[in-house]
Amino acid sequence: MAFRYWASGREWTKYLKELKKDGKDGGVIIVSAKDSLDDKVTGLNLGADDYLPKPFHMAELHARVKSIIRRKALGGNSAITLNNISIDSDQRSVCVNGKDLELNPQRV
Repeated sequence: MAFRYWASGREWTKYLKELKKDGKDGGVIIVSAKDSLDDKVTGLNLGADDYLPKPFHMAELHARVKSIIRRKALGGNSAITLNNISIDSDQRSVCVNGKDLELNPQRV
């Protein structure tokens, strides 16, 4: 979930507090034109996982989203394992029964 920090107010702080109070543990990135240290610290202390000041490149946002997914859903790993199959999205690899599958560029 991404919050846009409106310059006119702090509506997002109330919403973020409610999310955390209700036990919602999805990742939160605050996207804001404000980049002061106080704004960043406030957002992070209220439970946001990241704070991204504008302007930013979409590749950076994508990397930050992937990082939160790794931390929240994959325990810091980039690989997903189910029974004897392991898929690593960062390495673009698949392993079955401990052996790497050779993937051609069309399959990656």
